[in-house]
Amino acid sequence: MKPSIRAVIYCLLSAALLTGCSIRIQPKADRSPHLHTELDDPVLQQRRVFLVGHVNNLSAAEVIRQLVHLDTLSEQTIHLDLLTPGGELASVQAIVHTLQTLRSRVDTCALGECNSGGAMLLAAGTGERTAFRDSIIVIHGIATDGKPPARYRELSQDGYTRFWRQNARLPEAWLPIPHDKLIFLNPEEALEYGIIDRIVERTSHGR
Repeated sequence: MKPSIRAVIYCLLSAALLTGCSIRIQPKADRSPHLHTELDDPVLQQRRVFLVGHVNNLSAAEVIRQLVHLDTLSEQTIHLDLLTPGGELASVQAIVHTLQTLRSRVDTCALGECNSGGAMLLAAGTGERTAFRDSIIVIHGIATDGKPPARYRELSQDGYTRFWRQNARLPEAWLPIPHDKLIFLNPEEALEYGIIDRIVERTSHGR
C-alpha cells in the first residue's frame, strides 16, 4: 500500500543525533495532553523556570507561558534552568524569540547535559549564562533527513548560523555547521567560545 500524503506530511523530516534539533512540518493539531503548571507554584514564585526533557510545541508553550507570566509581575531577573537533549528547531526558536521580548533579564544555566536546541537556549540567555563544571554542552548542525523544500532548508540553516554568530564566539571555520557534525564542549570550552559567561562552582553547603 502506498503511503498517504497525510502520512508523508505528518512524519518527522529529521531527528538529529542525540535527539537534537530537527526541522519538522507540524500537523494541523497536536492531540498530546497539554502541560500545565500552576502559576502559584512555589518554585515559580522564586522566579525559576525549569525546562527538562525534549523541546516540542507543548513544552515550549509551557516555558513561554511561565516566562511571560513572571515578566508581567516584575522586571526582576528570571532564572531558566536547562536539562535537555534539544528538540524541534521551531519550538526552540519560539522560546529564543520570547526571551528577546521580555523586560526581565533571563539568566540561563546548564544542569548536566544541555544539547543541541538546549545549547541554543543556554546561549540565548539575556542575563548571565552559566553551566556547572561537570556539564556537557553539545552543538551540531540541523538534521536534513527527508526532503524538505530547498528554500525551507536554506532559511533554517541561515537562521541557525546567524544565531550562533550573534550569541557566541564559535570559530568561523565551524560555520555553517554540517548537519552530521557533533561538537562536544566542556564548560571551559563553552566559556572560551562565548556560549556561557561563568562556570558554577560547588558551594561549601553543596558537599
